[in-house]
Amino acid sequence: MKKLISVISILIVTAIVCIIITPTTKANARSNSTYIYTEKVPDNIIEYSKHNFKNHLNSAVDGISDYILGNPFVCYSYDTVSLHPSNAYCFLVYDQYNKVCGTYEISFNALSNEFYSSYNRGLMGNIINVNTNDAFFVVCDDSLNFWALNSEELVLIEQSNIANRKEGDTESEDPINGKIYSNKNTLLNAAKGLISNKDVFIENTVDANCVKYNCNASNNKLPYASSQKILTLSAFNQYDFNWCAYCTTASIINYVRSAMLDPSIVCRAINGSIVNEGCTPDEVRSYANRDWNFDTYITYGPYSFNEIKYQIDNDAPIYHSWKRTDSSGDVYKHGTALSGYSDSSAGRYYYFTNSWSGYNLFSVSVNTATNTYSWVYGSRTYFYNAVVYNWR
Repeated sequence: MKKLISVISILIVTAIVCIIITPTTKANARSNSTYIYTEKVPDNIIEYSKHNFKNHLNSAVDGISDYILGNPFVCYSYDTVSLHPSNAYCFLVYDQYNKVCGTYEISFNALSNEFYSSYNRGLMGNIINVNTNDAFFVVCDDSLNFWALNSEELVLIEQSNIANRKEGDTESEDPINGKIYSNKNTLLNAAKGLISNKDVFIENTVDANCVKYNCNASNNKLPYASSQKILTLSAFNQYDFNWCAYCTTASIINYVRSAMLDPSIVCRAINGSIVNEGCTPDEVRSYANRDWNFDTYITYGPYSFNEIKYQIDNDAPIYHSWKRTDSSGDVYKHGTALSGYSDSSAGRYYYFTNSWSGYNLFSVSVNTATNTYSWVYGSRTYFYNAVVYNWR
């Protein structure tokens, strides 16, 4: 009885100041289990996930619901001859209706001894609908599309820029996916080699051992964090793989100025015509100041939490450019809107509005000592590149 009274007292006191997001019971065995080939995930990744994932959940964007963190697996990338395991690790996130509602992903920097995590809301929701005769590898290609691959089959799980696919196109005719289909036989052989050499094992993505997390609150309007604000931007899905800057710029201007701007207008204003090419943060800033009379600034250097907080607290989203470098040294960049933050004793998290089809919001964990962070997406890890700020 004393123990019960103590537990109730703790919950009452905690509910007064915050939303409680805590692990509760083990999940029931699921009928929509997915079986995936993977390498072993290190124990430190699994231990980190147990206390970190729940802090990504936020009632402002995730509502009051139950979430189940699935078992971890490794995503793969590929070259023309072989598959390569990512240095990041993925967990499927299931909601209370047993649907996949996103991916929770972790990378670890051994040199700095730092963990980085992301919760990509909505990503890989189609994975439970993949119909293959055997377990499969999850492969992320150069266009950031996801595939199910085993020794006999190559099936598209999810396409990041689905708006670019023309009605009636077969998968092999699709201009974005043609490259991976041209290497189909090589990839099937690579998968067969990993399986036959027993370099991988089969993981059930969700089972009775997975932990359920609850979002509970005495008042749904109370934030979980001691300080937070998340702006509600309307996101666009990219018309083309390179249109992230135009979509993000339109989302920001529409939010701040209550405009009805379409990304195609931004593209035409910056380039003089509609082109299937991207643009730089400097070009975004020039367009905003010239055509919309903003007084924005740009920095490629460090941008502090206090500066981010000031902008968001004043209803000003931030244009945020990411970059990643692949194994051959090629640099890829991507533009999103930094649209929110949360900061508490549980940790600091930034929220971003994205322009990839079907998953327009993600959050990343932040190292509070250095204000460094990265975005983990499939087998790719992105890092800070630049910000355009003062959209007021």
